[in-house]
Amino acid sequence: MPKIRPCRCGHTPELEETFSNINGNFRRRYYVYCTHCGKKSILMETRTKAIKTWNYGIMEEAAL
Repeated sequence: MPKIRPCRCGHTPELEETFSNINGNFRRRYYVYCTHCGKKSILMETRTKAIKTWNYGIMEEAAL
């Protein structure tokens, strides 16, 4: 998990995770969103080649 740094306004932002499958690639993006000032920024993105979409949960467990 990525580290969350305090926002410029001094508040701790919340971590959001989005998950999409584009052309057989899984993209997992971590965003930080500050509820106080409304600033949203991308923290990191990981991409994984999908073999079969239905067994992604098994692949994820094997990767850990």
